[in-house]
Amino acid sequence: MAGKKVGLSSTKLTFNACEDRLLLKMNKLYFILIAIVVVQASQAIDLTEALNVNLRGQLKAYERFLSTLNNEHQHKDDLKKLIQLTEDVLKLNDFEEKEKAITSMPTHFSQEFNEWISKKLEEAQVDGDIENAMAFYNSLLTEHNSYEDDIKKTLSILEEIHRVADLKDKVERFINLSKDFSESFDKFLKESALPNVNTRLQKTIEFFANVLKDESVPFKTEILELKAKCEEALSSDKSLEDKQKALHEISIAIPIKRHLQDDEEHTNSRLNHYIKRLDIIIKKPNSEYVNELNELRQRFEKSLTNDNHQQKQEFLEYYAHTLNGAVSDYLQNELDKQYLNEDICIEIWYMKEILPYIKDGLATEISQITAEYEIALKKDDFDEKFNAFTGTVDNYSQKLTTYLDSEPQPLPVLNAHLKFFQYYISHLLQDNQVLRAKAYEVKLRALLNQVEQAIASENLEEKLQIIDAFDEVDTEFGQFLLDHMIDFEIYRFGFENC
Repeated sequence: MAGKKVGLSSTKLTFNACEDRLLLKMNKLYFILIAIVVVQASQAIDLTEALNVNLRGQLKAYERFLSTLNNEHQHKDDLKKLIQLTEDVLKLNDFEEKEKAITSMPTHFSQEFNEWISKKLEEAQVDGDIENAMAFYNSLLTEHNSYEDDIKKTLSILEEIHRVADLKDKVERFINLSKDFSESFDKFLKESALPNVNTRLQKTIEFFANVLKDESVPFKTEILELKAKCEEALSSDKSLEDKQKALHEISIAIPIKRHLQDDEEHTNSRLNHYIKRLDIIIKKPNSEYVNELNELRQRFEKSLTNDNHQQKQEFLEYYAHTLNGAVSDYLQNELDKQYLNEDICIEIWYMKEILPYIKDGLATEISQITAEYEIALKKDDFDEKFNAFTGTVDNYSQKLTTYLDSEPQPLPVLNAHLKFFQYYISHLLQDNQVLRAKAYEVKLRALLNQVEQAIASENLEEKLQIIDAFDEVDTEFGQFLLDHMIDFEIYRFGFENC
């Protein structure tokens, strides 16, 4: 379940699972990139699963490449071998062992094959960039009819570029796409989209700068390179396509990216999540831009009801581009506060769960921490809220840190995890919006029974075994449990209900 420790740990306090949002992790609470950093939300994921996500993406690409090769193709056998090796690496559980296997993978093949597969992956990346650009311009058609001819012309050019066989020529034409734009159309794009993209780049630069304060942060060299790429893209002489392409490349450069299911139910869940989150923002006292947010909410509902799967995915990807800059900034800030509030509420819930079983000085400290979390929860300014929350975490005593981080964890903490999962499964069984819960009803009820038995048991191994079951995200059922955690967290903690 994105890690067995949902909350209450000085070494693994995370933003909630299952949406694209920022990840807090470790005592220093350093961030790890997931999807497009800062701009979107993220999800908690450990490094081993991060590598698995990257491997699954490559495996999917390899299998697609294989389907296009005839039996006589010179690289077909090697590609099959690469697929098998990738599947074998996926089965490894140790992070360092997995990383070593990935690094050594090219040594199993000839230089010719390695160059061929690298080119295939690069071609797939460029095609993905072009397809994203096409989706972006398509999203503008319904919003800005005064530039319909320019947008359609650009789409036609993009379709032509997409069909180009020579990779170098394709990249060159794609990079130079905006050079033929009329002055007014170019101005329109800059006025409507460029400020938002520049803000995303600037926030990403700040994000990386904060990450790099931790000397032990993973992928330090890669993060420095990504920060430099952002700084270069922010330059005023860079076109909109250059900037968007840089953001897209950054979003997939580090192999820590949430695996999004391709099925429509998952996409529908994401739309529903945004609708629920917009409801929370709109209903807040003194909420700003209520009319604009209500209109956006209606667009989410319309997409959910009327759009096909591809249109829904495109809407989710590009709706932010269509918002006024001030509205977009306000919405992102409110979402960030919402995500953080939920995490604070989860930590408060955990503290209150274990407090009755703690004595003496630790009990006093936990009571004080809970009070500080509640103060942080009430703050409206995101930076003040964030600093109050992380400041409390950083000031855990060594005694409390040792208690929470002991392996295995103490019984009160294990029981709190189990109780959290008990409430979650019960919610799944009662939520009619989670359609697949009906298909998994037998499994869910069996798992609920096991969780309840583990709570009542004094057997430490039994508790750990059940908790570990929630980490099995490689199975279809495990992925289902991961995907719908956010439904429960919005339901249980979304309105600052601690």
